[in-house]
Amino acid sequence: MDPKEVKIEEVNVKDLYTFACQISRQYEDKSIIPITEHRALAQTKNPYADENDVGLLVAYIGKKCIGYIGILPGLLKIEDRFSKVYFPSTLYVTPEYRRYGIGKVLVLHSMALNYDLVFTGVSESADRLYRKLNLSELESLEYSVIDFNRVNIFLFASLLLKKILKGIGIRSIVSDKAVRISRVLFSSFKKLLYRIVLSGQEKRLDEISYREVSKIHEEDMRGKDNAQFIEFHRNASVINWMLQFKWVGKRNEEKLEDLDYYFSSVRESFKFIALKVFSSDEKDSKGFLVLSVSSNNLNTELKLLDFYCSDHADFKYIFSLVLKYARIHNADSIVLPDSLNRYIKSHKFVRLLIRRRKRTYFLYPKNEKSPLATLKNKITLNYCDGDTPFT
Repeated sequence: MDPKEVKIEEVNVKDLYTFACQISRQYEDKSIIPITEHRALAQTKNPYADENDVGLLVAYIGKKCIGYIGILPGLLKIEDRFSKVYFPSTLYVTPEYRRYGIGKVLVLHSMALNYDLVFTGVSESADRLYRKLNLSELESLEYSVIDFNRVNIFLFASLLLKKILKGIGIRSIVSDKAVRISRVLFSSFKKLLYRIVLSGQEKRLDEISYREVSKIHEEDMRGKDNAQFIEFHRNASVINWMLQFKWVGKRNEEKLEDLDYYFSSVRESFKFIALKVFSSDEKDSKGFLVLSVSSNNLNTELKLLDFYCSDHADFKYIFSLVLKYARIHNADSIVLPDSLNRYIKSHKFVRLLIRRRKRTYFLYPKNEKSPLATLKNKITLNYCDGDTPFT
């Protein structure tokens, strides 16, 4: 197949929801859809998007969708100024067309839009593609994962059984069940582990008060917004957009499409939790944090997303609250940014559970004079860059 036969459709942000509704009505078995209705609706509400921004590129052979790449508008904060950037996300090509360079066609088309592009959170295959295209690369963002499965002896035993059965040619239905059973057994054991992890944290939490809220206010971030550094910006309006318009929903929620969309639109559970933190007498605001909790295949992950304290000494309360909510949801893993490393490393047991992770960033500035090109080595990276907080 000649890649020149591929046609690329550009869908503007203002047209995303209408496009998704049409695709849903025309859906046929064994075809794929490039975006779901609820994800399209969410992206039309992006406070950083202009209605004529391109939000999606779709590749077709004839009338058949064979791949797509989403484009998420954002902002680069340069001290007290802002510059538009775009995060390509959800790059996907159907398996039968992957050897024809369709992914490259989609990426090259995005590069031709004359946008400042930031590629991050990429798959291994996308990473190879971006390197072949000689995109600029930033230093990787490093972060930590507290992984309780590192001490899951039940899981180790079930995975060993699965490997042995596979080695002797026995289908792994029994071993797959063993893996699921191991996770159930470990769920009870985790409660004991959390007692160890939370030792000393309850006293710290007695020093503050906190409550769950539905939105974050601009005044909660006033000190952060006044900071004189360069970063991919997230203000209160963007955080509240995320809280209100999720990309992923619970499996039993209504109006979520059961269509062939590669990037999961439903999970067993998915929710955001926003917390405001105060002094113990609730007279003084100390800051806020936003968590996500996601469960699938008996595995629960809690992530610390946006957070802020005007006094960095109060980060210890953020860490304690993360651990408490991880215990409430019996999380198997906890994702934390490196700004909390001081508190992570101070906990001897937690140090045993840490896995270090990296996320790469590739850049394609629209020209050599754009802020993304001239300031790329001064950008402070954050865990919530791109579409990360939605997933």
